[in-house]
Amino acid sequence: MKKGPEYGAYSEIYGGFADVPSEHNGGHVMAWGRLADLPDITLRGLKSEAEGGTGRAQIFFDYCDREVRTFL
Repeated sequence: MKKGPEYGAYSEIYGGFADVPSEHNGGHVMAWGRLADLPDITLRGLKSEAEGGTGRAQIFFDYCDREVRTFL
């Protein structure tokens, strides 16, 4: 069943205004306002190598920072 574009907005509206229980703090809202946990590979990427992760989030942040610096 194909959904219209308004369904894409439902996720953002739910994430922004719903009273999400505290046990979901740190999780994310996936399509159509469903609560979900981040995949393990994503969680490892968010942590630094010192914290036992891959450090990829910092690498990506540094890359983005370098690329947009001239436009700021």
